[in-house]
Amino acid sequence: MSSSIVLDVWPRPSLSRREVGRIARCPGDLGPDWGGCVATVGVFDGLHRGHQAVLRAATEQASRLGLPCVLVTFDPHPLSVVDPARAPQLLTDVSQRAALALEAGADRVYVHPFTSAVARTPATQFVADFLIGVLGVAGVVVGDDFRFGAGNTGDAALLRSIGLDAGFDVQVISAQHEHGRRFSSTALRSHIAAGERHEAERVLGRRL
Repeated sequence: MSSSIVLDVWPRPSLSRREVGRIARCPGDLGPDWGGCVATVGVFDGLHRGHQAVLRAATEQASRLGLPCVLVTFDPHPLSVVDPARAPQLLTDVSQRAALALEAGADRVYVHPFTSAVARTPATQFVADFLIGVLGVAGVVVGDDFRFGAGNTGDAALLRSIGLDAGFDVQVISAQHEHGRRFSSTALRSHIAAGERHEAERVLGRRL
């Protein structure tokens, strides 16, 4: 259970039985049809327009390869484990994130429990144990600010290097901007806190 506070900006979704079956929270939840995929990895809080661009690229690559697209999110937010004082209020809980991701085109959602052990995992081991060992990725799509592994030592360049050696493709999507302003969860939280509904909807790409 995440200790983060979720901002009350969306109603809690009612997931259908079929949708619930497309969400996994541990390797034991993975069925035989999960083997081999294109994965996109991040918190994806709010699934704003920047996230949507990353997910869209992942679904397109998955379609070209004839594989499922798996969105990987984390619970709780990594900062709530690594540096609780800096942990943000969440825009969406994992159920809301999963519902938004499935609606936006993801075939599956994997909710990766973020623990102190995960926080200590070296970047190369995270890729070997999880992305390759658990998900069997054929491709990975991330944003250009993606960081992973102990101390956030892993970045998109390292992921590309590992992918070349391991035989999976890595696609990095540049940050999405409009009028010089980057779409981000931080900006979205700021707009919502200030009551700037129009600006929040601009970042989201949908109505609140």
